[in-house]
Amino acid sequence: MTVIGESAGGGSIEHQITAYGGQGEVPFQQAILQSPGFKPKPDFAEQEAIFQKTLSYASLVAGKKIATVHDLAALSFTELFLTNYILVGTAAYGDFVFGPVVDGNIVPDLPGKLLIEGHFHHDLNVMVAYNSAEGLVFSSPFLQNTSDFDAYVQSLLPAASPSVITYITEVLYPDTTHGAQGYETQLARTSDFYGEFVFSCNTRYLDLAFKNKTYAYIFSVPPGLHESDVPYTFFNGDTTTVDDEYPVNATIAIALQEYITNFAITGSPNREAVNIPYFLPYGVNSLMINLGFAGFGAEVIDEAANSRCAWWQQALYT
Repeated sequence: MTVIGESAGGGSIEHQITAYGGQGEVPFQQAILQSPGFKPKPDFAEQEAIFQKTLSYASLVAGKKIATVHDLAALSFTELFLTNYILVGTAAYGDFVFGPVVDGNIVPDLPGKLLIEGHFHHDLNVMVAYNSAEGLVFSSPFLQNTSDFDAYVQSLLPAASPSVITYITEVLYPDTTHGAQGYETQLARTSDFYGEFVFSCNTRYLDLAFKNKTYAYIFSVPPGLHESDVPYTFFNGDTTTVDDEYPVNATIAIALQEYITNFAITGSPNREAVNIPYFLPYGVNSLMINLGFAGFGAEVIDEAANSRCAWWQQALYT
């Protein structure tokens, strides 16, 4: 059986691949992870802070003291809806508050750490993908300077030490005041930070864990935003379908669907007598196939094969 998931669905599959630290079995043999995403919570204190904030807001909504999970379970649908609404509405830009966390059981540790340590389900065929501008729609347009960016990073990593925050903001994602390689705008800086931290680095962890035998592609059809590949995955032949105000390109959509169905059937996205570009494995050269208007089907080097993703996996997860 083949499972496929986009965004949080892809993040869920990543957690299933590392479930129970690789002990037991998973009910699938192949996995396609498109933009696998989740916000890592490496510190238990962050989990506890979210729980306490949930109890606090629930108490305000219910007009009485809510002190336990049992109390939360007894609330009405409307009360829980309003509690969630307040939690998400007051969170940092791009932070959806809730998501998978380490429970010591199904999730014995963060997936990146389990993958680098070899504690995952190995006997799987894997295809991974991310989009060219994953982080943009989650990036706050209100960050105007480096102080704003520093505070934003700290809000997403509340347990990180000042030295770690400084390394992230001055070395990994520096603005123009920290060297020639810095970002010209805070929006571009935030987009790269969020896109790698939450999405694209996850694909790199999987590529390396499966010894470069994965199949990887980048979806670069403009504007390349997160989930802009969904109308291509589910293309039904209607070229008037709009994707971020652009019509879906039938050639690219059909190619993507061919790759997905071939992979589901055979474990390889390639099949004889099909008029689509040959899809090479990731390999030691970190190759991806490009699905975009420019250079359609070309082999490109994985942009996530960089020192930043290596740092995230080593420093955040180990």
